[in-house]
Amino acid sequence: MVLLDEALTLARASDEVAPIAVIGALASRAYELVKLGLWQRAASGCDELLDLISGVRDRRARRYEAWALLQKARALSALEQDESAIAVLKLLLDQYGATRNQTIRRYLSVALEREADAYRGLGSTTRELNAWQQLTSRFGRSTDPDVARRVLFARYRQAVCLDELGSEAKALRRYREFAERVKGMTDDALLFERWVSASLRSAGLLARRGAKLEALTVLEAALAELDGAGETGTENWANVMGARASVLWALRRGVEAVVVLDSLIDRLEAASEPEMRKLVAKALLEKTAILAGMGRHTQAEHVLAQLDRDFAEPALAAVDDGIAQLTGTTDPVGRVDLAKTLFTKARILHALGRDDECRAIGERLAAQLEHDDNPELAVVLGGYAGLLSTMLGEHDRAESFYERALRADPTNACGLNDYATFLTDVRGDHDRAQELYERAITADPTNASFLGNYATFLTDVRGDHDRAQGLYERAITLAPTDANNLGNYATFLTDVRGDHDRAQELYERAIALAATDANTLRNYAIFVSDVRGDYGLADELYARTIAADPTNTAALNNYANLLIDNRGDPARAQELFDRAIALDPTDATILGNYARLLFEQHDDAQAISYAQRAFENAGDDDDDLRAELFMYVYAVGPPTARANAEANLRALLKSGVRSPGWDLSRILARAHAEDSGRSQGLQELAAALTSE
Repeated sequence: MVLLDEALTLARASDEVAPIAVIGALASRAYELVKLGLWQRAASGCDELLDLISGVRDRRARRYEAWALLQKARALSALEQDESAIAVLKLLLDQYGATRNQTIRRYLSVALEREADAYRGLGSTTRELNAWQQLTSRFGRSTDPDVARRVLFARYRQAVCLDELGSEAKALRRYREFAERVKGMTDDALLFERWVSASLRSAGLLARRGAKLEALTVLEAALAELDGAGETGTENWANVMGARASVLWALRRGVEAVVVLDSLIDRLEAASEPEMRKLVAKALLEKTAILAGMGRHTQAEHVLAQLDRDFAEPALAAVDDGIAQLTGTTDPVGRVDLAKTLFTKARILHALGRDDECRAIGERLAAQLEHDDNPELAVVLGGYAGLLSTMLGEHDRAESFYERALRADPTNACGLNDYATFLTDVRGDHDRAQELYERAITADPTNASFLGNYATFLTDVRGDHDRAQGLYERAITLAPTDANNLGNYATFLTDVRGDHDRAQELYERAIALAATDANTLRNYAIFVSDVRGDYGLADELYARTIAADPTNTAALNNYANLLIDNRGDPARAQELFDRAIALDPTDATILGNYARLLFEQHDDAQAISYAQRAFENAGDDDDDLRAELFMYVYAVGPPTARANAEANLRALLKSGVRSPGWDLSRILARAHAEDSGRSQGLQELAAALTSE
């Protein structure tokens, strides 16, 4: 740049240097300023060049003038002075529109391209379309390779503008024309990328217009072209695969859609590039929605767990892209999509531990939906209610959202089912819960998850075992691969019917389908331990359970008891109790079971401390636990506390409280060793407490 400035100074000072040489030097300096991105200086340099050219008659100066106008427009655009840039480009087109000079014509094609880009920056799609149409009409027959390539891009952009303006039929025709002209040009990476984009956009248009099979054909042709170009596993390939899955789902071919998404996920999940991880996250989100739509809620939950564990941040980025595209839409379908996307973001933020942001998104969602009575929003309202209740513990706000969901669509089976579960688990309003369960299975009588949920309610709350069994049978017939229903029915057959052989068959089917489902693994571990007496297999199953869900306090507690009672490993049991109590320091059952272990190990001070905490946290339905604690204290606790413990224990036994099968052998052995004279009375109380 310094040398150019010096040469320009010398040229200006010399009368012997022709003006065209000075013009060339000025042009070189302006070009360097453009390359350096010094846009203000570049624009000034172009003005200086244009001033000098205005007094020169040399024909060569005309090319420099066209070039300078083009570069000035580029600089102004970079300075976000789009209107000024457009004015300069129009001047160029007006002055040189009729020229036959090939160099200037090339500049003119660039000018129209930049004019279109400037209009896009201003948000004027109609004027952008006009600029692209001028480019193709003026230069559509050009034999200049650069200009011909620019015309191809212009044809693609015309289609996009028509698409955005709602001229779907014209847009579809332009996409097809562009795709036909560009097909096979795999050596030109940018044109090939536009070809893939045209395929995606035309498929989307076809799907929206109801031509889903034709859309699928377009996408499959694109995949074949990508495969032939060695593009399998690329970002383009992933986008087409995702679109293919969406169309398959729209055709109600959910199983095929899931297979396509699994292929995408398997191919890309090890990628480290942010864009590729975002594509995997989008595929996981789509797979979750499809599985839920197919009624495979357990599988959907497993996919969400994988997303939260491995792809939460990329998923958040993908969701933000969707929100940016949908914000401001007035289209009813777009508003529903925006609400669903906001809910998805709230759920991901919670998974990342960002609950304040989660609540803020919820407020935005609530404000958006306040006056919208679209029935399609019922699912979003119910979903957010579930997040508020189960994840954030905000039950009152959750109930208000459930009520709004019900008003938006009183026949939405998903909302009815979820609200019924809330009323059962949180409010204890069993009568209304049953009414909503009935309405849910009437609205959607083939949804296996809702049938299974109602069966569990009838078993646990109403004791209506015959109807519950009928619902379970319907559920597993409708969805023989739903691991959650298989596992719950197996528990029912064990606890209620005593049909252990069929229960075991169902447990094994459930685990084969969902090998990392912690609840099914835990329930099967209880079964093989308590029913089959296979403590080795139970040990293995509990280990798998806590590997699948390290925060499952019930499994940690059960596993610790197995290690104490059947595996002779109290040290490991103590470690599991410590983990469980760290996760939930108010679980009375875990505190009480730990107290038993500490009494057995003669750690009485700690045992009394944990027993006291268990008493403090015991609920209204925990009389069996209270009886066990009183038994420990009466048997081996401080002598001063034994009389009160005995009186309370006998009162509970008199009222019918029992803890069938509970292992008191080591407590009794310690008591006998310390004072054999009390053994008979203790044995009688223990027998009464642990009887059926």
